[in-house]
Amino acid sequence: KNTLNIELKMSWYESLQRWQEALNAYNLKSADSNEDFFVNKMRCLSAMSDWDDLIKQCDIAINNVNEENSEKKKQIVDLAANAALNLSDWDILEKYTEKMDENNENKTFLTAVINIRKNKLDTAKHFITKCREALDSKVSGLLLESYSRAYNNVIKLQQLLEMEEIIDYKIEERKLLMATEQIKEYPVEKLNAKIEELYQKNEVSKIPEIKELKAKLIEKWNDRLNGCQYSVDVWQKVLSIRSILLSKYENLDSWVQFSTICLKTGQSSVCQRTLDLVKEEVKKVLPRSE
Repeated sequence: KNTLNIELKMSWYESLQRWQEALNAYNLKSADSNEDFFVNKMRCLSAMSDWDDLIKQCDIAINNVNEENSEKKKQIVDLAANAALNLSDWDILEKYTEKMDENNENKTFLTAVINIRKNKLDTAKHFITKCREALDSKVSGLLLESYSRAYNNVIKLQQLLEMEEIIDYKIEERKLLMATEQIKEYPVEKLNAKIEELYQKNEVSKIPEIKELKAKLIEKWNDRLNGCQYSVDVWQKVLSIRSILLSKYENLDSWVQFSTICLKTGQSSVCQRTLDLVKEEVKKVLPRSE
């Protein structure tokens, strides 16, 4: 740049995936002009997996967007919802999903996620089917061109499959729980309260049959994940869905592998943020050493 006296365009940094430099350039340009680069800056934060900062800024911005600027509002909502999903912040995810347009395909997908979290499994199945129907024709057409062009949608189909596997797991877990002695002998009128208490105390996952069921699912998921592209974006999408069921502590091996991929691809800040989140969850589960 200095030698050839070339003025670099901010979009070039994005094309080169030099996200921090792109963010710095947008911040500098915003300070020097009246142009609005908010969505561009949020896109950079999303690429750098700086989810907390992204949501904080979107929370402020969404209330200041003019009604006529609907495209900007739509992009802000999509970016914030994606950040909430990656943070496993289900309340914020629901808040932004509700703000999405009804014809937004991503709303169908995220509504399924929310319903799984709320254990509204039949409703979740309906939205999963609806989402898959929309994707099937799209994937078929792209596969005729090339597998690489269809890959993102293939990953979306994998996410839908794993959402169905989570539903199947929850149904089977409930059956195994109801078959335990402590539940079978419990008064019917107090049953739901007792089950809720067991979940809150994390006692359900300690039941041997349920522990084995979850271990088998994790093993299957790990094998499948190792067949995916070793890409930060791909792994992040897959792991975000698995977080509906698994904490980072339960899925520790995959998150450590993900951190390694971040490091190898030069995304050290993403690696550090991920390890910090993993560390926080491990501290909550494991007793502090004396």
